[in-house]
Amino acid sequence: MNGPISSIDNHTCRLCDQSTVRPFLDLGSMPIANAFLSSEQLSQPEYTFNLATGFCESCFMVQLIDTVDPNMLFHDNYAYFSSISHVMDQHFAELANIISNEIFYDENLSVIEIGSNDGILLEKISGYSSNTIGIEPSSNVAAVAKSKGLQVISEFFNSDLASQLVSDYNLAQLVVGANVLCHIPDLNELARALNAVLDDEGVFIFEDPYLLDIMSKLAYDQIYDEHFYYFSITSLSDGNYLAIGEAYHRIGGEGSELRLPRILKFNTDGVIFDKVIENIALQNLRLEGSIDAVEIDNEKILLPLSSGIDSRTLFVPLKNNNNLILGSYEFDDGYDE
Repeated sequence: MNGPISSIDNHTCRLCDQSTVRPFLDLGSMPIANAFLSSEQLSQPEYTFNLATGFCESCFMVQLIDTVDPNMLFHDNYAYFSSISHVMDQHFAELANIISNEIFYDENLSVIEIGSNDGILLEKISGYSSNTIGIEPSSNVAAVAKSKGLQVISEFFNSDLASQLVSDYNLAQLVVGANVLCHIPDLNELARALNAVLDDEGVFIFEDPYLLDIMSKLAYDQIYDEHFYYFSITSLSDGNYLAIGEAYHRIGGEGSELRLPRILKFNTDGVIFDKVIENIALQNLRLEGSIDAVEIDNEKILLPLSSGIDSRTLFVPLKNNNNLILGSYEFDDGYDE
């Protein structure tokens, strides 16, 4: 089943508009990760798209080749509720405290969170600022945040909405997005929106998966339909998109930490991309050196079933192994995964 897909088949970068995007990882035809089917839908053709990544040799932005219409990803039946994570709840409490101590400078200015989900961070920031607004296009998770007494607008963040926010709530001293920037296909429009809504001294904070960590830790579950971009310090700075004044990496699920940026040289290290799948197999099987079908057949493989990993369970681990165990969890306010 075909649907709205934005493709860069001509290898034109969505960020810099140069025809210099080189594909490096094609995972084939995939359904939308969180598009759980009803029993009635099982007899109908399922929507699929080609999950492939490439990197731009001009601005070094790693991105999906084909992207799904955001309206098909973020809607009134969105499956993920951020508050299920106790680790992130603690992290966001610490982040809100840092923001209140180091960022806030004018109580008359607004504070905006884009992609506020069920209010896990917004609620904590609201404890320090009364003029706090969440932007969340998925209406079901936004409804949970609203039930907590939080102020949430169920729309996509763009320059038109930014102008309206300024009119209704004043300029912003802070715009924050946690695991949101990579979910926005048009980063140039995001930049225009930020320019419209931020005060002259305002700050934009974002937390997103870091490309070098994805590669070095083989966090390939980050590659799926909702993640349009995979950021490095180089791709976000050096005149490409943002001026990075201070870079640090949040605790995250892998427990990684970045203190001093390490820049990946794509012209010499790009070959790493071609070895990602091979390294994934080696890591999951906990084997050293080469592997063969006999060795693989004798190993149990345990994989978490999450938005990203379910796209890859069709690839290397299943190629030569039927002894695969999948772990999952249940959403308190959503679907059984």
